[in-house]
Amino acid sequence: MLTLLRPSRVLLLTALLACACAGSASGVREAAAQHVYSQPLSQLWPQVETFMTEQGYTWRSAPGQYVLRTEWRENGTSGASRMLVSYLVQGEPHSSGGCVLRVSRGLKAAPNDQSGDLSAMHVPGVSSPGEARDRLAQNEVAMTSQRAIYAPARDLDMELALMRKLEPAASARLEKPASTASP
Repeated sequence: MLTLLRPSRVLLLTALLACACAGSASGVREAAAQHVYSQPLSQLWPQVETFMTEQGYTWRSAPGQYVLRTEWRENGTSGASRMLVSYLVQGEPHSSGGCVLRVSRGLKAAPNDQSGDLSAMHVPGVSSPGEARDRLAQNEVAMTSQRAIYAPARDLDMELALMRKLEPAASARLEKPASTASP
């Protein structure tokens, strides 16, 4: 039937379907953010730690607390805008006997690699590579606070990924209406 439609209508239909899928995916993430796990936190927490390890993160946690902070690692960006990512996972008991998990993501700019040839760099008011190195080091110290844009924000995608791993049946129930919605 799509072959009978004009190309402009096919594009419009495709765009509408994409928006509908994106909206339903957003709804699934929002629902996952409200999810209460059936297991008590003490039973679920080792699985949380295993999940973060499987994702390639090293992490720190305090004994007896349900808080896990990953080390910073590159998030796949490259070039001058390389970014580092870190996750904070917090578990809270729920009155139902289960628990709630919250995941926050922090981003910050990766340190610039200044190990290259400084003689090729133009630094205004500087005439030698040694002077350039000193000036860049001063600028690095001055910009450190500007470069760190760590502003933790709730990461609903990671919360959904945790839910898929830890309670697959519950996540399947959330995602089923989104995948069976008719266009």
